[in-house]
Amino acid sequence: MFAKHHLQSFTDAFSKRRFRSSTVRGLRAIPIAKVIGSVNRSQDYYYDFTKISEGDRTREIERMMSRGESLPAIDVFQIGDYYYVEDGHHRVAIAKKLKQEFIDAYVTQYFFWSYEDYFHEKLGFSDIQCSSPLYYKRLLDDIRDLRESRYGEKYVDFGAVAREWYEEVYRPAMASIEASGIMSLKPRAPGDYYCRYLRLRHQSRFSGQPSAQILNYMVRRYQSPLYMLERVGHALLRGVVRLSRRIAGRSPMDGVNPSA
Repeated sequence: MFAKHHLQSFTDAFSKRRFRSSTVRGLRAIPIAKVIGSVNRSQDYYYDFTKISEGDRTREIERMMSRGESLPAIDVFQIGDYYYVEDGHHRVAIAKKLKQEFIDAYVTQYFFWSYEDYFHEKLGFSDIQCSSPLYYKRLLDDIRDLRESRYGEKYVDFGAVAREWYEEVYRPAMASIEASGIMSLKPRAPGDYYCRYLRLRHQSRFSGQPSAQILNYMVRRYQSPLYMLERVGHALLRGVVRLSRRIAGRSPMDGVNPSA
């Protein structure tokens, strides 16, 4: 048997994202299956909203809902497609137990920058294209590393550092990548090649090595017939990991977002 996990915390989800805006959606029917967390009581409930310690209040609400009596709408915060309960944990728990599909809720929706939107709209690098949102995260991490290495604890506007990174780091690296001929071996979004180069540069075996050596390694890798078999193996492994998380009862989070 897998150990039960606590509800996901809205505070944790919020702190990992860069807030963009919020709006009050008002009263609406929301799918019970999309209610995955709590605003302030995540440690009081398991992931399926079964309570760690039941009480008379829960039993009374179950009797009322079983008889079809109307109860006040719950209050929830929405991030992406998922909801976090501010008020109404007992009602959600019983609704899940009774296998209700929907529940009435007053919804406040929160919007956050996605990695891609933040990179393109906020920083203005619309010419840098990647095939995955997580590649944009790698680029943002690269900018943060530059800020830390150059300025340490001193505050410097992130946008200003991003422009330095673009002119002094990214563009020279991309010029070398284009000259290496890699982009003709395996067509991908241009930013993907830089992210691959970046990942290799951080490996210990390439520590202190010139960029030309890393790029030569990439060329050899893309030319190898074993490369595709390795990629298929990695894809299968990722699928097994996702399946194991679902079996363990961990709900997938909505889109990832930056915290530059």
